[in-house]
Amino acid sequence: MDNALEFTRQDLQDHFSKIGADLVYSHPYAHQMNGVSERMNQTIVKLGRALLISAGLQTKFWGEAVRCVIFIQNIVNTCPATGKSPYEMIYKAKPKISHLQPFGARCIYYDTTVNKEKFAPRGLPGNWSNIPTK
Repeated sequence: MDNALEFTRQDLQDHFSKIGADLVYSHPYAHQMNGVSERMNQTIVKLGRALLISAGLQTKFWGEAVRCVIFIQNIVNTCPATGKSPYEMIYKAKPKISHLQPFGARCIYYDTTVNKEKFAPRGLPGNWSNIPTK
């Protein structure tokens, strides 16, 4: 990892220590030395862009697309040494994927507006993002 502030926070270091991950830092301002994380960032951005385009969504939903990419990578990608996904290594169980829907799929969500007319629609159209809350 590079020495960026988001990677050097004590709470993050404590978390990695708790799950048994070793942190190896590269020299500051030497992005050519942290090619793995730079390549991963590039991959996440490209996949997020592809999700937005395939779903026909605006770029203002880039955060949801990136979260979806990272979620999928955490349950699908496997470590060559262990043959397990990051999810399996942390939670000691295989991830459940039966609930997943295509990113940006059309859906109807409940309208919480009060004092609606009796026969007014109770659902509004939206797009699904696949990100579980827990």
